[in-house]
Amino acid sequence: MAKLSINAIFNMKSLVLKQVVREFISKREVVTIEEIIEYLDHINKVRYSRNEVIKMLEEITNLTR
Repeated sequence: MAKLSINAIFNMKSLVLKQVVREFISKREVVTIEEIIEYLDHINKVRYSRNEVIKMLEEITNLTR
C-alpha cells in the first residue's frame, strides 16, 4: 500500500510539472530546469531537487512517446 501512495504522489508531481512545462513553452522557446524548479517552488511551496525534476521530465517524455 505504501508503494501505491508513493506512485500516486509521483504521478501528481508529474501532472503538475507537465502543466508547468506547457505553460513555460507556450510563453518561451527555451526553459531551464532551474526555472522549472523555481516556478514549482513558488506555486507549490515545495522545493524539488534537480534530480526529481529530471526524473519527472523523463517520465513525461516516456508517456508521450
